[in-house]
Amino acid sequence: MTSRKAIQVLMLSPIYFKLKPLDRKQLIEHYCNLFAEVCKRSNNGICEKSDSAKTSV
Repeated sequence: MTSRKAIQVLMLSPIYFKLKPLDRKQLIEHYCNLFAEVCKRSNNGICEKSDSAKTSV
């Protein structure tokens, strides 16, 4: 998952906007890492190989 896509998802939560910028960055990194881990463990089609490798912020 790209950082841009993670931000799009996380912006759906009102809590995201209450976080400080550094906390947001950490949340985005954590979210992308969790998504990549799920992609490694599952093969259900929600993960694209091109997106799962792009986790940098």
